[in-house]
Amino acid sequence: MAVLTYYRGIAFIKDYFCLYYARLFRAYTRGAIQLTNGFKEIKFSSEPGVIKRVPQDHRQALPYVLIGPVRAEYIYRSVAKDFLYEPGAAEPQQYRIYGGDIRLTMDMSVWGDSQEERDNLADIVCLYAAHPDAKDFFLKNNIVIEKPPSLSGEKEVTEPGIDHPVFTSTISLPLIGCWQIKTAIGYRFEELFLDIIAETKI
Repeated sequence: MAVLTYYRGIAFIKDYFCLYYARLFRAYTRGAIQLTNGFKEIKFSSEPGVIKRVPQDHRQALPYVLIGPVRAEYIYRSVAKDFLYEPGAAEPQQYRIYGGDIRLTMDMSVWGDSQEERDNLADIVCLYAAHPDAKDFFLKNNIVIEKPPSLSGEKEVTEPGIDHPVFTSTISLPLIGCWQIKTAIGYRFEELFLDIIAETKI
């Protein structure tokens, strides 16, 4: 069998958070979610965007949530070569599964046309990351929200073509992903490289 690699790493997690918040803000635009601070309804100048790259034209993009960057650390689950599963003698499946955790801290930047819009957007992003249902939503795809989000780095920045400051802040969210590698019993990883070396010498 071929070596099967499965993981929930940086690219997948960024995409999945984009999906989560895009659905949230679409529900807000359609009136399925009402946002209120207890005294007044929270409204944005337009439907907040969710993106992975800084837009070239901030005037048309604001407000938005910028997903990333990510800091990651790969965690061993055991000292015994990270076996997650090894079949018994009576089992027909003769393979091993190795694996571990990926501990990540993902930063999300919120950008608003005003300080109030920035602050409201940051609150919404944080509370919908801290909501218990968010844990269930991400856990279905083996992404664990390890801790509630934290907020920092409020700034005013100047962008070309905008005659007033743009307001930003950063949200940090600790997450846990996973990795697994499935190989046949008796297969050694060195064999893969030996085969490749032999092919390149021909």
